[in-house]
Amino acid sequence: MLKCQALVSVFWFCISTTLLGLSLQAEEEGRVEIVRISGVSDMRLCDNASLECEVRPLDSSVWWTFRGYNITEDDRLKVIARESGESVVSTLTIQCATLEDIGNYTCHASSFEWFEDQASQIIPLDLTIPGQVVSTKDVRAKIGGSGNLSCSFTGYPIYQVEWRKANQSIEEPRWKVVFGNETFLETVLPLSRLTTQDNDTYHCSVLSAQGIVSAPVHVFVLDAPQVAIDVVKVVGAHRIFLNWTVNNGNSPIKEYNIMFMKNGTNEWTFTRERVKVTNTSYIIKNLEPDTSYKVKLNAANAIGQGKDYTYPDFLRTLKKDPDIVPVLKFKAGGADFINVGWELPSVEVEDHVHFYELELTNNTTRLNTISIQSADSQNMFVFDKLSSATTYLIRGRACSEYTFQCGNWSEYINGTTMDGVSGPPENVTVICRYDNITRSSVVFVTWTPPSQPNGKIVYYNVVLQGSARFRNEKGVEDHVTWGPKAKNINEKLHSARFDMVPPNTNYSVKVAGVTRIRGGGLEAVQHCHMPPTTPDREKLRSINWGKVEEHGRWLLKLFMPRVSERNGRICCFRVFVTKLEQHQSVADLPPPQDSHIYSYQEVHYNKRGGTYLADMFESDALSSDIFLGDGHTIVSPTNHSACQQCVGLRPRPPTVAPPLPPTTAP
Repeated sequence: MLKCQALVSVFWFCISTTLLGLSLQAEEEGRVEIVRISGVSDMRLCDNASLECEVRPLDSSVWWTFRGYNITEDDRLKVIARESGESVVSTLTIQCATLEDIGNYTCHASSFEWFEDQASQIIPLDLTIPGQVVSTKDVRAKIGGSGNLSCSFTGYPIYQVEWRKANQSIEEPRWKVVFGNETFLETVLPLSRLTTQDNDTYHCSVLSAQGIVSAPVHVFVLDAPQVAIDVVKVVGAHRIFLNWTVNNGNSPIKEYNIMFMKNGTNEWTFTRERVKVTNTSYIIKNLEPDTSYKVKLNAANAIGQGKDYTYPDFLRTLKKDPDIVPVLKFKAGGADFINVGWELPSVEVEDHVHFYELELTNNTTRLNTISIQSADSQNMFVFDKLSSATTYLIRGRACSEYTFQCGNWSEYINGTTMDGVSGPPENVTVICRYDNITRSSVVFVTWTPPSQPNGKIVYYNVVLQGSARFRNEKGVEDHVTWGPKAKNINEKLHSARFDMVPPNTNYSVKVAGVTRIRGGGLEAVQHCHMPPTTPDREKLRSINWGKVEEHGRWLLKLFMPRVSERNGRICCFRVFVTKLEQHQSVADLPPPQDSHIYSYQEVHYNKRGGTYLADMFESDALSSDIFLGDGHTIVSPTNHSACQQCVGLRPRPPTVAPPLPPTTAP
């Protein structure tokens, strides 16, 4: 018993140990674990945020906390749990996130069986507001005055304020931030005892989540205007030209004062007319010829009148106004251009010529063109895009940039463009016709002159070409070309004729006008088809025939080679037999086309003889050996056969009733 008990005791102990191990393993495998937690990045204000927390095992309890408090669902906050395999996924959605939603969110998980079995992980939520400039304020003050430059920015986060002038950073003690919170910042740069050196563009900037945000601000130091005379030029016997540059002192110019003083006097005289405030040049008029003058200028704005600028040298007016009239010459011309030139002005007056106006006129085309050529360029000009073989009138005049005036026009010169390439002839017609008199094929071509001959047409070039497809003597499809054949037609004539051309051919005609440049013009193309005609009779003369006896009957045997269908498709062959009268020869017969056709009965039962249709067959059924008199035809001539459709010699109704054939053999 004891042994047995001992055995039982040991056995029980083993069992107990095994059960304990299983229990511990099951407890370890069922522990709560946060497998994954994820959120969003690069969020902006009022974006929707979504945080996910994946927990094992599937029966775990999951909840969220923020700043130590459990998150409760409302209109903006939603928590949704879903199964994903052996895990549960909890999703926290925050709609239209605000700055108050920024912070750390904690995902908690616990087991339903052991509450002490818990896990948690933290995920941060952040968002940004794009930085932008809200407003800027410039400074506009007189010399010695003061003012504050300011810039306002919004965004989140915004930091690291900086001011710069001329790409140089301004030290921080000179500027300050006057107001700021999480999303707004205003910075000010005070300026005092302003001088002209403070005139500049400054830049204020902050650093935001998207980078540097910057804005320009300006300092306008107000002062009386400053003028400087750049050019003074005598432009005639009574006029002096001057131009200037001005610094308006950051205030609009209200007036200019131009004065001149005659040499030998101490009296300054104002110009009679008021100078426009938009001007930067002026011509002093009504001066005395061959007299020296000195000039000075000042300007005024709202701040005051600036200092006088006196040109240091005296300037002497001319004895008389310069009279510059260019002499134009025709240099060269082409089909669409004309090149003209002129002599350069003399050294004494060349400073008064800055550009030339050139006029090209043609009354026929109603063309009137004004072109400008700088005097600094070559003393020549090319008029282009002109009409061919056209005469133009050309003249020119010299002009001054100082006075904005031009001298007298030159005399007209003629310029004629050369002939160009002719345009295509118009209304081209082509007729392909078979001439019954000459028994030949003819092509007629007519046209009217081109609407744009681009010159004088010397003659017309007419080119005829043809191509044909047909079945040759071997019964094989063949393709041949004809031509080209060209004719030069007098320019007064507008038609051409091509005789003795092949029939059954597609023809194309090209007509072009040739001008005096001897170049071919643009072609006009037309087409026509020459109708077919009768087969070549000479080819039919190659037929051989003779008589043969078969079973006591005499037959006619014909050897008939295939005939070329170059003149047109042969739809049917007809074999006619002529029985001669007594004492009649072949020379007495009329031409085949004039023969009268009778029936077999009329010919053989009439002593006068005659011609009858012995056999007929379509072209596709042609055989080299043909027997006549055997009572058989090669092809039965039905109403639908090609032979019934062809035009040719046909039997005519008999004029006399033929005698009845004998009923018994002789």
